[in-house]
Amino acid sequence: MNRKLILLLAVIMAATGIWFVFFQIKWIEGAMELREQQFIGNVRRALDEFVSNLERDEVIQIITDQSTTVSNDSSVVPINFDSSQNNISNNVSNNVTFILKNDTIDSADENLNAFENDNQKRLDQPLNNQTYFVYEIINQLTKKRINNRERLDSTKIKTFLDNSLNSNEVYEKYEFAVIDDSKNTIYKTPFFDINNSEEIFRKQLYPNDLFSEKKFFIVLYFTDEDKHMFKYLPRVVITSLLLTLIVISLFATTLYIIFKQKKLSEMKNDFVNNMTHELKTPISTISLASQMLKDKSIPIEIKDVPMLSSMISQETERLGFQVEKILQMAIIERGRLKFKFDLLQSHNIMRDIAKSFNLKVSAKSGKIELEFNAKNNIVYADKLHFSNVIYNLIDNALKYTEDEPVIKISTVNVKQYIVISVADNGIGINKEHLKHIFDQFYRVPTGNLHNVKGFGLGLSYVKRIIDDFQGFIKVKSEFGKGTTFSIYLPFSEDAED
Repeated sequence: MNRKLILLLAVIMAATGIWFVFFQIKWIEGAMELREQQFIGNVRRALDEFVSNLERDEVIQIITDQSTTVSNDSSVVPINFDSSQNNISNNVSNNVTFILKNDTIDSADENLNAFENDNQKRLDQPLNNQTYFVYEIINQLTKKRINNRERLDSTKIKTFLDNSLNSNEVYEKYEFAVIDDSKNTIYKTPFFDINNSEEIFRKQLYPNDLFSEKKFFIVLYFTDEDKHMFKYLPRVVITSLLLTLIVISLFATTLYIIFKQKKLSEMKNDFVNNMTHELKTPISTISLASQMLKDKSIPIEIKDVPMLSSMISQETERLGFQVEKILQMAIIERGRLKFKFDLLQSHNIMRDIAKSFNLKVSAKSGKIELEFNAKNNIVYADKLHFSNVIYNLIDNALKYTEDEPVIKISTVNVKQYIVISVADNGIGINKEHLKHIFDQFYRVPTGNLHNVKGFGLGLSYVKRIIDDFQGFIKVKSEFGKGTTFSIYLPFSEDAED
């Protein structure tokens, strides 16, 4: 895929994702602000209801007290107005009239006297004139000295406040205080601190009281003012957040896959270039040797036939090895790799492979050291692929060592495993490359070492085979000081070394 097209696609997706996230954030902020306004409205309605209930309770208490007083006072006799008598309602004054025993009526018209005579029998009936109560209540309120201690009882206020808040669906914890118009605190809850909250609700108590010398207020705030926003956050907002996270994850995953595919494409291009070079070199050598053998202008005495035939044989073997490696990776990728498991003497196999490298190592003035300390070296594996794994590790150790290679092959038993280590004194691997060395087609940059050849398939093949053998592989490396590969394979108890 074109690099510019990938970058353009990435920019478009990123811009779309940012716009979507911004839109969702704004929508959520609007929903939260609406919820906040609803909460504030509920609290204000609750306070209005609270104040109204508090006043109503006081009026009911006064009515109850006055009813008891009047019922026990024999000196007061109310008049029972009969609203069904139209002639009386047309003639009787709208003013409240009360008959007191021992009182003298200076003047009364004939209609009133007739009314009194008609209702004389009702004078002993129970007290039922509501107008009288209104009059007496007003009388009491104007004459009575208000007891603020009883009026501002903390228990009563707390009870009424709880009921009003709950009836308006406000269940958050709160603190409150009662103060007067001089800002003196009459009562406050134990943890009340007006500086603990930005949102303070204030409401006057008994606002219709015209006879109290002071005004009193309730000051209220909620201790969980931030928490309640998330507690009551609508489900649609939570769904929106989840949707936003899913979309962001999809965008991120898509970009990750695009760049991974781009990197894989570049690695495959490098693989094709390396493969072309690796295959072209032995083909060119074989072709040159063949032409020399066929060239009749060169006398047979001058031609070094054994050397040319040996060269053709070596290059053919090398070419076959490279082709076999590519075919093996293709088989592994398709999942068609078949194993022939058997009990193997790992020490014997590694000795034979080490001998095959003696000439190459000696040519670079190096050496191979064997240190087999494992008491049980029997592994249940496929001989061909086990040999290929060890061969690849030794070959890498030799390729990535500049001068006088020292390759150490050692074994040890750890728990139920035999640990096979291949260590070298080569150029090492930087930390940023360690996590990629088992990726297919990946090749570690070699800096000034330009004679390293390969397809980037060896270590990915090693890891795949070790995984299939129910083992695992570890690597330790320090740049400039060498690398150690450690293979952990379960050993078999069926045989001994």
